[in-house]
Amino acid sequence: MKHMVWKRILLGVLMYLPFGVTAQEADRRADYERLQKLRQAEAATFYAGADTARYAIRYLWTFRYDREHGLTYREDRMVLVAPEVTLDMSYQPMGERLRDSSLAYRLTPSFYYYYPREKRLKRTYRIISEEFLLQDTLGDPAWELAEERKDIGGYSCRKACCEQGGRRWTVWFTTELPGIAAPRCLTGLPGVVLEASDEEQEVVWSYNGKIEPTEEEPLYIKFPETFSELPVEKFPVILRLFALSGRNNFSAGSYIEASGVMNKSGKLLPEKLLPSTGIDACRVTNPVERAK
Repeated sequence: MKHMVWKRILLGVLMYLPFGVTAQEADRRADYERLQKLRQAEAATFYAGADTARYAIRYLWTFRYDREHGLTYREDRMVLVAPEVTLDMSYQPMGERLRDSSLAYRLTPSFYYYYPREKRLKRTYRIISEEFLLQDTLGDPAWELAEERKDIGGYSCRKACCEQGGRRWTVWFTTELPGIAAPRCLTGLPGVVLEASDEEQEVVWSYNGKIEPTEEEPLYIKFPETFSELPVEKFPVILRLFALSGRNNFSAGSYIEASGVMNKSGKLLPEKLLPSTGIDACRVTNPVERAK
């Protein structure tokens, strides 16, 4: 009789679980859904009044940062495209939320905001909740347009070349997408750059798809409201200290975090972006932008 009662209870529980899903898996899914709702609520607060992109272009970025030892860095990045501004940033936060199994697990929390009308590029960098303004420049590279064309991702692209940051660049851009956009400092072309590389193939952006916004996953573009009171001249030292002693090394008691210096603002962030364990903690002997 007792066995019959337990069978009925078990069958009743199983009726409310998806087929083939254990109670433990169902709990994990429920926790994930709760976290997603919490993240969306936090994002709604943090991004109130922010621009939203029409779409984003995803790239796989490869960078030979140490030529002597043949060390190459790989990171998924994306450029969000809005009429008045574009934003080049890491794809990792979105990729993790979407559980993208193709994600290259690196993260550099550098952000490149480009304003086409002003031809202005601003680079910011976030360490925990502290924002640093590292670059604010005007002007675009002097491009040489070629007649050569090729198809990338189903879009007809035209070739263009320029000298920028001590390197000779070749890019392929399309006018079949709305807006003007490019990764990093390769701005100023009348279209959207889908592929770019230097002539030595040490720095390469490869097209990795187009991302459409959804109601659940808007593509927000928000320039920081304030910047750190810490002097920007100290930024390289702060970054290196954090990269070597922070959570990237799985240390719960980071010196930087324990000091409280980086958490003075206490502001709410929907995503906690941390420096990469690789490129930011090592000595880069072959920088993207070299001395001319």
